[in-house]
Amino acid sequence: MSENKLGPLFVIPPHPLTDFLLRDLIAYVKSISDPARSIEAAGVLPSQMESFERNGFEPTLARHGMIRPTDSFEIALSEEYVLKQPDPSDIEEIVSVLLTSFEQGTGDTFMNDGEEELKEDLAEFFTEMQGDDALRTASAVIWDQRLLPSPVFA
Repeated sequence: MSENKLGPLFVIPPHPLTDFLLRDLIAYVKSISDPARSIEAAGVLPSQMESFERNGFEPTLARHGMIRPTDSFEIALSEEYVLKQPDPSDIEEIVSVLLTSFEQGTGDTFMNDGEEELKEDLAEFFTEMQGDDALRTASAVIWDQRLLPSPVFA
């Protein structure tokens, strides 16, 4: 819990997340939050959805990606593949890959953002990641140079 953020909530069985407990948690988060901004609940489990909805939250879709291994490792790629940290100049290509992959997903229930919204999200990600060496170095993309318009990485 932090300013304008609630969750994920893990309740140890056999004790369920009750509306009473959730109301207390919401009251606490409101007391430390900016009243001009809404409170975001992240990581809500399916079994908790009804309690959150009864307490005024609305479900929204979210995209999440695991971008970091649990341990560092060395990788040897063949010459046609290149491993590189993404940067803002890669946004167009990353959006293309994301849109293609989402077409194979489960439709609107998984991803309903358009190309422009994805570009904005990625631009925001790159802005937030500036100066954060841990986050910047945790991200990597493997590029198949045979599919790129020109060899781009040295």
